Amino acid sequence: MVQSKFPDCSALTGSYAQTFRWGLPLFDGTLDIDMGGGEHELAKLHNGAPYFCQLGAEHDVFSENEFECAFIEVELLEPKAESAAP
Repeated sequence: MVQSKFPDCSALTGSYAQTFRWGLPLFDGTLDIDMGGGEHELAKLHNGAPYFCQLGAEHDVFSENEFECAFIEVELLEPKAESAAP
């Protein structure tokens, strides 16, 4: 689990590959997702409403908001198999 923040509308993440599948925004607002090749997607996020991203998806994210935006990114892990006692 990781908490990420954008300070304001001038913030961007820089191009990266998605390392977490689930996110939980801590604000109501819009992010501009640059998918590369001129393709953009506006993501309207709502406080407490989870979102899903494909693991490894390459993109850059720009804040469209005039305020700090924070969200929590989560990756669900498979439980470890219990080993048999000797």
